[in-house]
Amino acid sequence: MQRLSELIRKMGNNAKWLTITEPGWSIPMPWVFYYQPIYMKAFGVTGFELGLLLTFSQALSIFSPLLGELFIARLGMKWTFLLIDTLTNAGYLLPLILAKSQANFVAVYVFSALFAAVGPVWETLLAEGTAPEARAIGYSIASMLQLVSGLMTPLAGLLLTQCGIIEGYRTLATIALTAFLAKTAVLVFKLEEPKNRKEAEKDGVTITFAFKAMMRSRNLLLLSAFNVISSITVFTVPTYLPLYLEDSKGLALNPEEMGVIQAVSSAVSLVALFHILTRPYTPASYRQLLTVSVTAGIAGYITYLIATPQVKAIAFAAAAFLGIKYIEFTVARTFLVNAIDEVDPAMKSKVFSILYTANQAITIPAPALIGLAYTYNPRNLWVLAAALSAVELAIALKLYTRREKRQRQN
Repeated sequence: MQRLSELIRKMGNNAKWLTITEPGWSIPMPWVFYYQPIYMKAFGVTGFELGLLLTFSQALSIFSPLLGELFIARLGMKWTFLLIDTLTNAGYLLPLILAKSQANFVAVYVFSALFAAVGPVWETLLAEGTAPEARAIGYSIASMLQLVSGLMTPLAGLLLTQCGIIEGYRTLATIALTAFLAKTAVLVFKLEEPKNRKEAEKDGVTITFAFKAMMRSRNLLLLSAFNVISSITVFTVPTYLPLYLEDSKGLALNPEEMGVIQAVSSAVSLVALFHILTRPYTPASYRQLLTVSVTAGIAGYITYLIATPQVKAIAFAAAAFLGIKYIEFTVARTFLVNAIDEVDPAMKSKVFSILYTANQAITIPAPALIGLAYTYNPRNLWVLAAALSAVELAIALKLYTRREKRQRQN
């Protein structure tokens, strides 16, 4: 705990306030995301149609990070974050709350495209002014709060069971919107404009400069590729998990049982993240953690593949394996931020913008293809996820530390 206290003192002002207010997003929003496919299904949206909407959103989001850069140039990083974050989340939640037909979900996915503009700014604000060894805290606490939310998912499931899918879900979305607005009100007064933004402008750090630097850095390229594939396995694949758990061709669980599955994953992830926060940071240890998380993910996907409605208990083992898999975002992002620092600390926001743009462009067909594969046979979801994780594992094994790089050069 003493090490944790020391790391917290090394966090920048923005990182501290983003972390303090993070419960306003990370507690209620996972409930919204988790049960959203079931809510949409109540309006007649199929798994394939969900995939099409996700693909549509990703196609739009290609331009979002660059839009964020234009706003940063005019408004600064603080006000760009507050403006786009509010527009994105309010625009996302209101159509869900007021939905009357399938057509209303198009608006939801138009606004969800703006999450790709929020991400680079949020990550830059989180990293600037924070010591490299303390950067995992911001990512970890955000993830841990989402995991605490996951532990509470059975309560959200109970609400849907008692009030019905539609009315119960609208209540969850209303809670999420209220909490988000309260969080934003605090950040208006507490966030500060990063000092490094002016330095980056003065030093001529442009998108082109950052892109060329990424092309010259083997580790940056590998970590960028890893993060792109991870966005599919950690974010897109879980979108279909609630559908699979409820589907009669999957595991045929009710909303409360689905909540318990989520709680198991969250509990395991919490333990894993606490382990990360209480041990010294080294690039080698993060590479090992990436390898472990990807391997656990493959084990989880295979376990879901062999689970059936007659042997539901196996699904809890799969959920536990994927609890380890879900720490991947925290580890990969921290590794990436520190790799950027090794090249040029002033180009963080530009690298994040490039990464988010590339991520959306490269993975455009993924949701629709996964949705199509799921519609043909729900178990295809786990075959695809295991194959993608095998690619992640190959990349993770190719990463090397600065010391290893020097040894190779000598």
